Amino acid sequence: MDAAAGGGRMPTPRGRSLGPVFDCLPPLGAAEVLTPDWYTAAELAAVEYPPVVSEVAARQRLLRQTYEEATAGGVVADRLARMGGYERYLWAVFIVVSRSYTIAEASGSPPRKYLLPLFDMANHDPASPHTMTCRHGVFQLIAGAPVAAGEEVCLVYGGSAMLGNDRLLMDYGFVNGDGGSNFACDLRALLAAVQGVKGGFSTSLADDEAALAGGGLSPAMRQVVSFRVAIKRCLAQALTSEA
Repeated sequence: MDAAAGGGRMPTPRGRSLGPVFDCLPPLGAAEVLTPDWYTAAELAAVEYPPVVSEVAARQRLLRQTYEEATAGGVVADRLARMGGYERYLWAVFIVVSRSYTIAEASGSPPRKYLLPLFDMANHDPASPHTMTCRHGVFQLIAGAPVAAGEEVCLVYGGSAMLGNDRLLMDYGFVNGDGGSNFACDLRALLAAVQGVKGGFSTSLADDEAALAGGGLSPAMRQVVSFRVAIKRCLAQALTSEA
């Protein structure tokens, strides 16, 4: 399914303190509002990486189930229908998942999820020296290097653990541009997962790189092929280092 279907901005609580926050959210139909939650069965199968395929399939079933339960009748059903139905529901899930922070306030304490306006505008950069901390309910963005006026401030999604391209794809809808270096995985686990695809991948790394360079891919398939490229580059780098 093409995420560009539908569109329009979420009605905002103007006159309230959160009005400007809602105004900054990407609307349904924006290029960045696309994750595998929107994929068709064919697009998901084309990922060819069993851990992602199985998790996304389970997520899609759960999302559809919770939506149908919420819209069985009453005020919620009427409101969702007026706001765009299931597409708007997926948009709301995307906004929460892609903009929430999972933080443990103290060592050994269980992590909690937070929605933090302004902080959530930081893009991902695996080389960013900046960090975010939380102590006694106070959140701070700590500069790890001098920041010039007008310079973009990015964060490392996942903090010190750094998220792999599997999580970046599923939760944020993008793949790190430098290929496999951001794929947080153990080589054995990756090889075991890839072996779950009978006969291996249906395309080579060169095939996928040519498809990206040639254009003509739908937004969803561009994500899919970019992810396959990241996996194959990760494998190539790991196997080269093992040799």
